[in-house]
Amino acid sequence: MPMIKAISPHLFFDGRAEEAITFYKEALGAQVSGIMRWGEMPDPTAVRPEDKNKVMHSRLTLGHAAILVADHVSGTPHPASGNGTQVLELEDPAEVGPCFDRLAAGGTAEMPVHDAFWGAKFGILVDRFGVRWMLHSELQPRRTRMVFPNLAARDLERTKTFFGALGFRFDARFTNEQGACMELNDQSYVMFLTEPFFKTFTKREPCDTSKTTELLLAIACDSKAEVDRLVKQALESGGAPAMPPQDQGFMYGWSFYDPDGHHWEVFWMDPKAVPPA
Repeated sequence: MPMIKAISPHLFFDGRAEEAITFYKEALGAQVSGIMRWGEMPDPTAVRPEDKNKVMHSRLTLGHAAILVADHVSGTPHPASGNGTQVLELEDPAEVGPCFDRLAAGGTAEMPVHDAFWGAKFGILVDRFGVRWMLHSELQPRRTRMVFPNLAARDLERTKTFFGALGFRFDARFTNEQGACMELNDQSYVMFLTEPFFKTFTKREPCDTSKTTELLLAIACDSKAEVDRLVKQALESGGAPAMPPQDQGFMYGWSFYDPDGHHWEVFWMDPKAVPPA
């Protein structure tokens, strides 16, 4: 099989090739590698006088890609109807919109730029010369990081029993006599460490949670009812009330202290109240 070096679209125009070259220079930042005209043929009599200044060949480079441009003149094979569809693959999704607008100036937007279901910024247009373009740029997946808050526990077994009663599970792979790894979801975990082991990670003294709140640990629920169920179970299992329930309509929350005095905020938020990303 042959080793193909590159495939370049060849666009034909009826006398507007030079205008198209100027347009693509401005819209796409294309670099022009010279223009050869029909009048430069070895036998100039083979071309009608009115066609001599038309473009016979021009190569436009766009990054690592290239487009060939020419005018069709009489006496030469006429290309198939239309110029097909040119697909522009852009590196940066943020460039799709501005590039689309420049190319569509004087043309027609067939499909506005949008986030396509397959994970790309995508749009389709026909430019002022009747050339159809698809603009495409793969969207980068949003980066996520795993979260591991570390909390001191005076009695590790009591802590495990307390949160087990609330329905949380502990990952045995990261649980031993010094610490326990409680799973919130596949990206968030809480590490409960015995106080001696906790002190090996910091030069400061652990907070006295009977007097000081070191942080608020907030957990989202799917409903107000789940908030109530979780907090009531915490209080029945040895936890202590922190703040009274707060109902703001679009958000509802209630809180408790675990047996080590850590403050847990349990809340529900109406998904309709969350602004779009």
